[in-house]
Amino acid sequence: SRPQYVTFAGLVFQPMDSPMMGTHSPSNLRTRYFFNYFSQDALYKERPQPVVLTSVLPDSINTYIRDYSGQLVDEINGVKILKLKDVADALAKDPESGFIIIKLLGEGRPIVLDKTEAASAQKRILDKYDVKEAAYIE
Repeated sequence: SRPQYVTFAGLVFQPMDSPMMGTHSPSNLRTRYFFNYFSQDALYKERPQPVVLTSVLPDSINTYIRDYSGQLVDEINGVKILKLKDVADALAKDPESGFIIIKLLGEGRPIVLDKTEAASAQKRILDKYDVKEAAYIE
């Protein structure tokens, strides 16, 4: 089956599952813990489909974000991310502040993107990396 993803301004979000962990093998300890103890510690009650920022397609807008890949996404613009569709929904909403704020689990500093810059970067990045569709959610 096709990998599910949402890509935005070069940030690639994917649900945490075996194929994704195998492909990206994130070194982040919290992500690994979530994956290894998902059933045992009933973490699925908290997050039915944990979402990981798996990679960053390099672009001028996201230079400082590359170090964040491999981490679990906690919330976007105040929306709790419990499954991949929440990412798409949160990014589709217009943030009043003009900024898109992405909080990662256990990471002190959020990722902050200017909404207007992110929108123009989105098109540029999709073209540059020949990404046919911005998201695929089953």
